[in-house]
Order: sequence, then C-alpha cells, then structure tokens
Amino acid sequence: MKKRILTAIIAAVICIMSIFPVFANETGVYFTPYDITVASESGAVLYDVVWNDDMTRSILRPMTVLAPVGTQLVVLDEIEFNGELYLAVEYKDFFAYIKSSKALINVQNVGEEAAYPTASEHSVIIINKAGSPLRKGPSLAYDAATEAIPYGTVVSYQAVNCEEEAYAQWAYTEHNGVKGWLYICQYGLTSNFDCAVVLDGSSNYTGSLKVLTDGAFLTESPDPASAKIAEGIPAGTTLSFRYYYEFYDSISAFVEYNGTKGWLRTKTDSAQTATGEKGGIYVLSKNGLPLYTNAFEESDEPAAIVPEGTNLCVDYVYRDAGQSDGEIVEYKWMHTNYNGTDGWIFSADASEYCYMLNAFDLKITAEDGVAMQTAPYDDSEEISVIPKGTTVTCIYEISETKDAEKSYWSYVEHGGKQGWIHNAEEEAAYIEGSEKQLDAPFGAQPLEAEKSADAPELVTKPDSSGENDTEEKSPSTAVIIISVCAGVAVAAAIIVAVVKKKKS
Repeated sequence: MKKRILTAIIAAVICIMSIFPVFANETGVYFTPYDITVASESGAVLYDVVWNDDMTRSILRPMTVLAPVGTQLVVLDEIEFNGELYLAVEYKDFFAYIKSSKALINVQNVGEEAAYPTASEHSVIIINKAGSPLRKGPSLAYDAATEAIPYGTVVSYQAVNCEEEAYAQWAYTEHNGVKGWLYICQYGLTSNFDCAVVLDGSSNYTGSLKVLTDGAFLTESPDPASAKIAEGIPAGTTLSFRYYYEFYDSISAFVEYNGTKGWLRTKTDSAQTATGEKGGIYVLSKNGLPLYTNAFEESDEPAAIVPEGTNLCVDYVYRDAGQSDGEIVEYKWMHTNYNGTDGWIFSADASEYCYMLNAFDLKITAEDGVAMQTAPYDDSEEISVIPKGTTVTCIYEISETKDAEKSYWSYVEHGGKQGWIHNAEEEAAYIEGSEKQLDAPFGAQPLEAEKSADAPELVTKPDSSGENDTEEKSPSTAVIIISVCAGVAVAAAIIVAVVKKKKS
C-alpha cells in the first residue's frame, strides 16, 4: 500500500511539473530573458496578478514578499500597468512581478547575438505620436540607444528576438547609423501602439476591408477605445489599407473615408468588417456548405450548396466566436464566388473545410511512393501513385493523430491531377524555403480584385486624451493559469483515486 501511495504522489508531482515546460515554451516564444539585480536599498516588493471571474480584467496586488537589494533575478516576461513597467520573475517559488524601477539590468547592451534572422525583409511604420526609439536590448526596460524615430517613419528589419518571427516583440535594426531594438509588438500585449505592419507582396491580407453592416467608425489610434473621428460608415463600403495593427481577435487598419484618415477595426459590437485575404478553401463536409447572398443572414434560404471536394477562392473573411451547446466555437463568414454566384459561405465547424494560407513544397521520400486519393480519408478512391523523389506543391493540409502518431493529409497536384496524399514523417519531407503565395487554389478561378486606391500616408493627428488604466491580458499569463489549473486538477484526481482504492 505504501508503494501505491508513493507511486500516486510521484505521478501527481510529474503532472504538476509538466506545466513548467509549457510555461517556459510560452515565455520563450516571444520574449528574450535577461538578468537583473535588485538595486533599491529598500528591496523590491513582489506583485501578483489577480483576474476577475471572466478573465477579462486584472490588477497587480502587492504580496508580503520582498526581494532584498542585491538579489539576482531572471526576467521572463513584462507588462505595463498604470504607466509603469513590471518585470516577471521567479523568486523563492513565487512567480510574480517587480517594478522595473527597483532593478538594474546586468548586461546593459544586447546586440546581434540575441537576434534571429527572418525569412525575408519586413517593414513597420511608427504610429506612436511621440515617436519610438531604438533600445539597447529587446525589452522596454533597456535604455534608449537613439532619439525617438519620428511618427510616420517606415523602418525595415531582417532580424527579431525569437525564432518564431510571427510572435516576435522586437526587431533588431538600424536608424541613422545606430543599431538597436525596435518595439514592434502586435496582439495588444501592452498599452503602447508603437508600430504597425506595412503590407508587402507576401502578405495574406490583400489590403482591403469590406464593411458588412451599417455603423462602422474610425478612431484616432488602433485602440478601439480612442476618440472617434468618423462614424456611420455604411454597409458595402470597401476601403483599402497599407498599414495594420493586429489584436487577439481583430485587425485595425489605417484607411481614409470621405477625406478623414484613421483606424478601422475589423471586429466591433455594433458593426462587422471583413478583412481582405489571399486564400481559398476546400470543402470537406460530406453535405456540402451553404452559400448565402449576404453575410450574417443564416436564416435565409441559401443561394446554393457548395458540394464536398470543391476548391474556392476567398477574398474577404469575417471571424468571430459564439456559443453552441454551452461550448465556445469559432466561426467564419467567407466571401467567394461559386459557379458565377457571388455570396458568403458560413461555417461554425472547422472540420467542414480547410483553409489555404501559404503553399509549400513536399518531396516524396517513401520507397514505394505515395498514393494520391480523391478525399482525405483512408478508404477514398486512389487516383495515382506519386513516385519517390517527386516534388509536389501542397496548398491544404489536415493533421491526423492515430495511436499517438501524428501524420498529415496534404492536397497536391501531380501529372495534371489533384488529390490528397497521406504523409507521415517517413513518407514526405518539407522543403525548406519553399513557401509561396498562390492566386487561386488548384481547380478554382481567382476572384477579380476590386479596384481601389492605396491607403493614404499617415498624417499627424491630435493625441487622444485619457490613459489606459489596465494592461492587456498577456497570452503567457493565460497559458500559465490554464496550465497550473490543469496540472493541479490532474494531480488531485490521481491522489483521490488512490485514496478511494485504499478505503475499498
């Protein structure tokens, strides 16, 4: 019995410890850790993040824990709160925050050694009215290395602070002969709106927005709570853009409407705006998908049913989430044209279709080749066999897990035919650097792009009044909370099960 209890305790500890790799991975994805020393003679108070019931608002509450002067700590994340920067650290089994003003950075200047090259050159535009400086390291805690780069300046870069460039917060670049780190953070991780993305030819977004319901408005900054400068934009309005700022669930794009320049958000409570995207979908639903004449009118009779196996081009997408049978589900309205009928496909089930973003190449490595089939399941009809060594372009991909082994179904073209191949690691290999944009999926005609002028250059506007008194929720914080709860719950379940068995 003692062995059984000991085994349960060990299992519980493993469950709890398993959350730490999740935490380490999440912070490491977009943040570069750095060493600090508590410099304040009175020490540094630790602060805990306290969330409300629905996890939408938080405060920083001081703890009865003090890190004394001289304490060495590693910063794993940072947030802004009420205009002050707080640094996330681990101290005496606590994961908490200290004020940046209470500590000194051990290495004052971090250069190219901390930078990861990007696959291609990217550009951002400074949208902070006060400008944005290059800093001596990839953190808001580092001193400025330059004067503020002026509002409206386009800055290019080819290196960032993490391997996954889509999650990068900082870009390593040069301005007026000085190298340093520029804060490019998207997704609303702080209250700073320093830089917006500049569209280029490789972007998924086409640079246009379509207003779907009456009442859209422009704001002074990407913050939807900033002052409104144009209202009442009617449904059907199409606006082009060159710069955008991405949030968790929406994009704010810089546009011009009736001579007024400002930021239009792609998701609001009062009006919906679809984002132009280069892409397409492949219908997986055996019953097909309905095509509606207008978005958000699912109660209407569909104009057509798009059958399983159809390739379609998509030029506008509206994403949102709702509840179904007590569960949160994501849904999309996707604008397309099917056999000459213009309309919107609706889906609240991601298994009903797969979405094309970037195409890439695969090299067949299986000795006997790989069968190309009519549909992404094992008993579908075989079209042909693609021999070993053949390079094929994949435009859709679906993951599949069987017996703890992960594999993929990839939609490819070979010998003038299109179909699905089932490839595991030993059957096909991804070819590095093969990503490409396609005008249309195989077998689909590209939609005609709407003619619209480029978005105007940025111009200075008056600063909006008011301060943001709460910081945005950090993805790493949410992951930490969820992971801790899951680990503790599993650990508790194991112990309870053993105790019940002992009693019986």
